[in-house]
Amino acid sequence: MKKIWLGVLLVVAVAAGWYFYGQQTPPMDVVSAARLPLLELQRAAERGEPAAQYVLGLRYETGEGGIKEPVLAVSWYRKAAEQGLVDAQQALGYDYYKGVGVTRDLASALHWFQLAAEQGMRDAQYLLGDLYENGRGVAADRQQAYAWYALAAAGGQPAAKKAQEALMAKMPAASLAQARTLAASYARQYVTAH
Repeated sequence: MKKIWLGVLLVVAVAAGWYFYGQQTPPMDVVSAARLPLLELQRAAERGEPAAQYVLGLRYETGEGGIKEPVLAVSWYRKAAEQGLVDAQQALGYDYYKGVGVTRDLASALHWFQLAAEQGMRDAQYLLGDLYENGRGVAADRQQAYAWYALAAAGGQPAAKKAQEALMAKMPAASLAQARTLAASYARQYVTAH
């Protein structure tokens, strides 16, 4: 009798798991999160919704809703960025780059920009190029800078084309050829959707 009850309990538990798994809502997107009133947004962020965490960070950074708290913004960006939300990765990189809500840390900016750039964020690609060109947070590497500028420019980032052209004028022909090869590799490897 005990085995029957254990078997029934197991079946019920599995069925309940399938039922609740099937009832899960898909992850929230950034546009949907941005439409939420502040209280609902905070609840969603506290539940671990990356889009809500990012949007809450934006509201704290810009002061929308009456509370401007850059330190809280960075905290919410980090939670979303660590879950892979590309917008949050770029925002966190930018805050480290500028020292907004956090001590300026160009190595950390490089890390977050790299993650966002590899997912097609044009501004992150451009700023990553800037870090490589000027040796900020990383050893200067003109080929890397050129490749990231080229990817950002191909995606339509306004300042990237000028930066790419200015850098080309400083590079020897052999180095420029290698940089173009690297840029072509990045164009195949990384998306340019954002």
